[in-house]
Amino acid sequence: MNTFLDGWFVLQTLLAEYYEKAGHGPAPNLAITNLPPDISAGADANEIGGTLPEEWQKAFKAAQKLPDGRARMALAFALGEWPVWTAGGDEQHPYLEDPKALQEAMYNTLLLISWSPGGAARTMFENSAQGQQLSWNENIDYAAYFENVNPAVKNAVEVLYQVAGLGPQADIQRINEASGVLASTHALEYWGAAGRNVVGDPEIPVFRLHGLGDHQIPYTLMPGYEDLAAKNGKEDLLRTALHWIGHQSRRKYLGGRSYEPTV
Repeated sequence: MNTFLDGWFVLQTLLAEYYEKAGHGPAPNLAITNLPPDISAGADANEIGGTLPEEWQKAFKAAQKLPDGRARMALAFALGEWPVWTAGGDEQHPYLEDPKALQEAMYNTLLLISWSPGGAARTMFENSAQGQQLSWNENIDYAAYFENVNPAVKNAVEVLYQVAGLGPQADIQRINEASGVLASTHALEYWGAAGRNVVGDPEIPVFRLHGLGDHQIPYTLMPGYEDLAAKNGKEDLLRTALHWIGHQSRRKYLGGRSYEPTV
C-alpha cells in the first residue's frame, strides 16, 4: 500500500491549489488518510462511499486544464510508480515516446481510481487492523525516487514541466518538506504476522497475474517479489504474465488478445 500512498501524497500536496482556486472547497477535503470505514460503494471492497471520490475528481479536472497541473499529475505517477495504461481498450496503449499521450492516459487513470483515494482496497486492509494506518512515507527522499523512475515516464514528466515553464525539482522539494504520514505500529504488526503477506518463498509453482494496466495492484510490485523469490532460491517456481489492461481481466487473458507471457 505504500506505493499507493506515495502517488496520492504527491497529488494531495500539489493539486490542492487547483481545487481551491476553482472554488470547490478547502484543501482538507482531499483526504488520503483517516478514511471513512464504509466500503459499501464497491461490491469488491475496493472503493469507498461518500463524497470524497467526487471531490478528488474535481481536483483532477481542475488541474487538467493547466499545463502545470498536467505536469504535476504526471509527477505523481512517476513517484508512485503507478501504471498509466488502465482505462480504455487494449488498442489505446499510449506510445511511451509521446508525453502528451502518456499524460492523457494518466488523467483517465486518475478518474478511474478516484473511487479509491489513498489506494485500492485501503479501507478494507485498514479495517482488518482496527482501522489503523498501515502505510507511511516519513523521511522518504522523493528526489532519490525520481532518479529511479521509468525512463519514459521520467521523460514525459520533464517535458510536461518544460511546457509549463517549470522544473520538477522544486515540486519534489515541496513534497519532501511536506509533513509525512506515519504508520500505526499495530497495523504493521497485524499485517506483518505470518500468512498475511507474501514473502517470495513459494513451496509450489506460482503464476502471478499482474497486468501492465492493473490499477488495483500495480505491476511495479512484481519485480520486488521476483527479487525475493530469487533471494530464496525459488525463481524456478515463479512465472509472470504482464500485458493486459485492468485487474484480474480473465476474459481478456483467456481470449489471448493481450497475453504475452514472460518467463
